[in-house]
Amino acid sequence: MADYFVDSGTGSDSDNGTTMDLAWATLEHAVESGGLSAGDFVWVRPNHAETPVSDVLFVYDGHDGSPISLVGWPFPAFSITSATWTNGSTTVDLVLPASITRVGHCGRYVTAPDGEVYTITYVTDSNTFTIDREYAGATVTLLNGASSIQADEDYTQAQAIDDSAWTIKKTDWNADNPDRGCVDFNDGAYSMSIYYDDYHVIKNLELKDSTDSYGIIRSAKTVATSFVGCLFKQSAANQKMITAQSTYNYFERCIIEGSGAGSSQTGVVAGSGGLVHFKNCAIYNCGSYGIEIAGEFFFENLNIGIEQANGNDDLILNPGAGYGRDLKLGGTNGYVDFSYGAFGRLSVENYQKVLGDHRVLYSSGYWERKAVSGETPNKKVSDYVVKITPNVNFSEYIPEWTAPVLVHEIEADTSSKTYKYWIYNDSGITLNSGDPKANIWLKAEYIKTYDDTSEYTVVELFSTQQDIADAADADDWDFLEVTLTPAVAGKVRLSLYYTKYLAATNVIIDPSLVIA
Repeated sequence: MADYFVDSGTGSDSDNGTTMDLAWATLEHAVESGGLSAGDFVWVRPNHAETPVSDVLFVYDGHDGSPISLVGWPFPAFSITSATWTNGSTTVDLVLPASITRVGHCGRYVTAPDGEVYTITYVTDSNTFTIDREYAGATVTLLNGASSIQADEDYTQAQAIDDSAWTIKKTDWNADNPDRGCVDFNDGAYSMSIYYDDYHVIKNLELKDSTDSYGIIRSAKTVATSFVGCLFKQSAANQKMITAQSTYNYFERCIIEGSGAGSSQTGVVAGSGGLVHFKNCAIYNCGSYGIEIAGEFFFENLNIGIEQANGNDDLILNPGAGYGRDLKLGGTNGYVDFSYGAFGRLSVENYQKVLGDHRVLYSSGYWERKAVSGETPNKKVSDYVVKITPNVNFSEYIPEWTAPVLVHEIEADTSSKTYKYWIYNDSGITLNSGDPKANIWLKAEYIKTYDDTSEYTVVELFSTQQDIADAADADDWDFLEVTLTPAVAGKVRLSLYYTKYLAATNVIIDPSLVIA
């Protein structure tokens, strides 16, 4: 592993980059001509300012255990001596010292007076900032609101670099904090391109303002790329900010911010192939979508359109599918757009960052976990039910196009058993009229014949219940069931499907499987 240094103020691309005295002048030179190897660190001085006049094209590969790391000089901890933290609020104000800045403090972790860690997602002014979720501790003011913005992950490593023989010292670089180094394309049609170049980590940089068709940065056709503590900004360009495709792209404590205008200004466009993973991030003020995804994704504590609204839907699935935990959407014109991807799915645990509110959004609406005590029917088996709200008239699928609402896998013996789910028809119409697979049905997959582990058949068995009338009263539950006898002890997979547009009514499922 080698350390290299980039400094637009004192550096020269004719030097070798190996000390702060011999720093390169541009990050572009480092990634294109610096001779980087797996495990190398390229440290970028605070206040570094670079305006490329061509694409920044990465040419070196890291390895899975030793990526190439491009790191804005890490920030030390910042002590907040006084502030107001209000229970249930995302705003922290009256901060002292009043020196909070967007480039210096946004996208950093802060340890609150309650001892818990939050992410700073927006800076209003020098003594006011926004955190990623409502403050859970007791309200505190003035000196009782003392807290600390955490040092960056690589701070200790950076401070351990031996500069004893150098003229320019770490103390010189430290004095420039807390301003991130910046690569500003100045609305030129250029981008930072990580294309077929594997295992890179980019940290603590500001990347901004490109009119390139790929946006500010393109990470595609690689094995993995990480962005940590980075600020992405389009100040005016009616263009996407990030293209992420055909690789694993990981974003942590990153802030992706648009200018609020432009029908093509999208925060992230993630193409098919690969996986996009966001953790403790925020995306806002995009003229159009926050994220457009045509592949797989995982959202872990992510705000989209919360700090500032996006101009269009926060998320468009095209037809991406994935999972979110603690996902909060602002929803200027609607939260999720499925119009380009009929088979997209978004499953969210703690939807809108409300503990226990679990929701799955799909092209025709959503289903969610609800306490039965607050719904129309009386309790059948469970205290919580699955409430289906299919209120988007997108299409009514044929069975093979329908996603399961519930999937249960159980280990069964060879005895005959009936598997049943209770359903409550609150739709106002008759479901499965003349057809047991018209609107809602249960499918069982099980081993029907067996000779040995290479000679067996797995078959599908469907429920036969049809003409399920609208409920007459709060106790008028119906059911879907199948009866089967496996040929050998093994797995039985049960899947419950639903497809029917309802403008303003619902269908409710008791998720407790009844076995008789």
